[in-house]
Amino acid sequence: MKMWKERRRNSRLSGFFISPLFLSLVLLGLLAVIIFPLYKNMTNRYRIDREIEVLKSEIESMENGSNDLKKLLAYLESDQFAETEARLNFGMKKKGEEVVVIKEDETVAALGLAADVSMGGLPNPVKWLRYFFGR
Repeated sequence: MKMWKERRRNSRLSGFFISPLFLSLVLLGLLAVIIFPLYKNMTNRYRIDREIEVLKSEIESMENGSNDLKKLLAYLESDQFAETEARLNFGMKKKGEEVVVIKEDETVAALGLAADVSMGGLPNPVKWLRYFFGR
């Protein structure tokens, strides 16, 4: 009788290990063990790909900025820039040219505009009316 109980007990245990419920739980556990690292790997890969895209766009914008700076440097080192700066800042001229300097006060007097301080606060349409039609 003791053997019969032991056989029945062994039969229940072996039946439990062979049962669809146990096999489903084991397969579900194995699936979780496989999927979790895979999911973690895929999220890391996605994050890294996004970082790569951002860095590529930064590289492209910096290269464009570098090209602009190279063009500016080439212009600043050119003879044309030196000539323009000499004309504007030092009043230099080429042979056969005449330099005309117009002072601001003379310009205002030549145009018939009085440098009226009180006009500073007037709206633009009123200033234009006074300019064209006088006071």
